[in-house]
Amino acid sequence: MKKNIFALLFISIGVLNAQESGGLSFSTETVTTFQGNEPLTIQKSSYDKDIQGLIEDLKNNKINANIAIYYIEKTIIKEGPKDEYLEHLLQSLKDNLKKGKKEGKIRRIENNLVEIDKGSIHKVRERDIYNVFDSTTGKYKGKLEVDAIADAVSIGSTYNRNKYQMNKDDKIKYYGQRKVFGLGVIGGGTANEFPSATKQLDLEKHICIRGAGLLWEWSFKNGWGVQWLLGSYVYKTAVPNRTFIIYQDPYTIFKKRIDNQYEIELMSPVIFKKNFFYPSTVSPYLGLGIGYLRNQFYNYIFEDYFYYDQPNYYHPGHIVDSFRKITNNDTKEIQYLLPFPVIGIEFFSSHLVHITFDAKYIYPLVPLRGTTEDHSWNGWIFSTGMTTNW
Repeated sequence: MKKNIFALLFISIGVLNAQESGGLSFSTETVTTFQGNEPLTIQKSSYDKDIQGLIEDLKNNKINANIAIYYIEKTIIKEGPKDEYLEHLLQSLKDNLKKGKKEGKIRRIENNLVEIDKGSIHKVRERDIYNVFDSTTGKYKGKLEVDAIADAVSIGSTYNRNKYQMNKDDKIKYYGQRKVFGLGVIGGGTANEFPSATKQLDLEKHICIRGAGLLWEWSFKNGWGVQWLLGSYVYKTAVPNRTFIIYQDPYTIFKKRIDNQYEIELMSPVIFKKNFFYPSTVSPYLGLGIGYLRNQFYNYIFEDYFYYDQPNYYHPGHIVDSFRKITNNDTKEIQYLLPFPVIGIEFFSSHLVHITFDAKYIYPLVPLRGTTEDHSWNGWIFSTGMTTNW
């Protein structure tokens, strides 16, 4: 009898402890209890039969007739089929990954910082750019760029000044990614055609600059960027020598020769620029460039004297003496760092490949003046470039 009482008390205490600790569970088929510190699972039908037997023993052998004995059966935790939960979890994960980072919403906003519901599990990367739309009207509100990434959320900052128009639950759509570095090629020149021999006398009026090289590009937030051309724009021409006979007789010939040369070169220009409507598909920009300018010309006038002996009708004879006299030597060269303004337009600024068109206005700060001539040149240099960006 004592053994049965202790067994019931043990089970009662086990039930109470399990209620407090969540360690006792019931299902329609089995019951889990404890035997000592070890869990014990028994069939529910056998368990109910044992309980009823213990209750009957207590009723028949109770010491005090005032003691009432009750038995209450209560389900503490009912476990559902594990397969249904795993299937639900797997389906949610599939739906989330299928949707990816393309679309989402804003979770909260603090000043210009915005938290979105996309993170590393959605393959979000730093510098990803999202368009923001109103949650009810669908009106475009601006752009934000991702700065920090967690598992399921990310933190970004806004691009536009109307940052306080963005609200919680506004929709976001992936636009692209700001690239940090780009490498490509660029080429261009002036719009003039190559001068003919008859026009080369006016050196700086018919200048035809051409140039090409490697283009390096760095992009920063809010549309700021730097471009560097590893190359130069250059024009160099030498006017064909012009020779005139000044005087001639059977024994003497005097000749006059004019020799002109002109050269201009803009080397390794660097441009600091600001893109507008960045990072739209079409993004115009303004910039300030600086490059090393080298500009020079020279103008030589020679007089050549030749003396002959025993001339005849078929041959002037042999030269017995000659000399050259320089009547004019006008030479000038200047070299300095030249700042210049730049306007341009950039296509696909948030994609892998960028295409750039720009115009640089060259206006010399130091005039190219010799003793008798001024060959200062100013004008536009037009360029086209393409870079691959990461």
